[in-house]
Amino acid sequence: MKFKNQLTLALLTIFISISTATAQTQLEPSIVNQRVEKLEKLQQEKEIRDIVQDEVSRSVGDRFERTTGLLDANLSLLNFWLIVAPVLVTIAFIFFRQMILKEWVSHTKKELEAELNAKQEDIKIKLQNI
Repeated sequence: MKFKNQLTLALLTIFISISTATAQTQLEPSIVNQRVEKLEKLQQEKEIRDIVQDEVSRSVGDRFERTTGLLDANLSLLNFWLIVAPVLVTIAFIFFRQMILKEWVSHTKKELEAELNAKQEDIKIKLQNI
């Protein structure tokens, strides 16, 4: 009998410790509700953070696209003038050079004609005096 009592006592001790352990693992409803509310709050914060991050990314992306568009336009304009300006300067140089040469030729021609006419007159006068 003594053995049965000891066995019964041991089994009761095991059952009590098991029921205590299971009771401790079960949470009270208020703690569960608090944890659920905390998880919901964290989820809402994450959603808000994601929305804000998406909005910032979109806004920065729009500005970046506008900025790169302006840079592309400016670079295109700069490239155009870097190509066109030397061509225009060359054409202007050739045009003005031709104008200056024509003016110089006509001026020299007039001087030579005037000199030739003066010599012709001088020769005529000398021939008349002979």
